[in-house]
Amino acid sequence: SCQALIVAHNLKFDMHMLFNMGIDLFSHTFACTMVAAWVCDLDNDVGFSLDALTLRHYKLEKIPTSALIGKETKRTSMLEVPLHELSQYACEDAEATFKLWSIFSKKIQNNEEFNHLFFKIEMPVLKVLFEMERAGVHIDVPYLKDLAHNLEKNIINLEKKIFEFCSFEF
Repeated sequence: SCQALIVAHNLKFDMHMLFNMGIDLFSHTFACTMVAAWVCDLDNDVGFSLDALTLRHYKLEKIPTSALIGKETKRTSMLEVPLHELSQYACEDAEATFKLWSIFSKKIQNNEEFNHLFFKIEMPVLKVLFEMERAGVHIDVPYLKDLAHNLEKNIINLEKKIFEFCSFEF
C-alpha cells in the first residue's frame, strides 16, 4: 500500500490543530520544512520562519501573518479573517512549503547524515514533543530548587579555585 508523506512548515503546530479536529497524523510519515531547514540549510542567517526561508530561497515575499491578524487589522484570530484573504494566504503557504520541501528533500536524500538526523532523530523527537505538549509534564519544583542551590554552590567554589589559580579576581 502507498502511504502519503505529510509535509508542513512548523508541523507540530499543525499537528495540534488537526488533532483538535480529530485528525491524527501518527499513522503517516511526516516531514517538517522548518526542521529540514535547520538540518540542512547550514549557512542560514535569516531564521526558520516560512516567510524568511521563502524570501531566502525564492526571493518571494509572502503575505505576512500580521496582514491578516494583529494590531493593524484589529483581528485577533484567523477565524475573523475574510475567506478570500485567508484562502490566498493559505495557498501561498502551501505553495511555499512545497517549494521548500523540493529543495530540502533533495539535500536530505543526498546526504546520509542529514537523512539519518532528519528521519531517525528529528521527526521522532517532534512526535515526542507533540505528545508531551498534549499530556503536559510534571515539574518537580523542590528538586529543581535544590539542584539550583547546589549548582550555585559549585559555581562559587569553582570561581574561588579559578581566582586562586590566577592569583587575582576578574
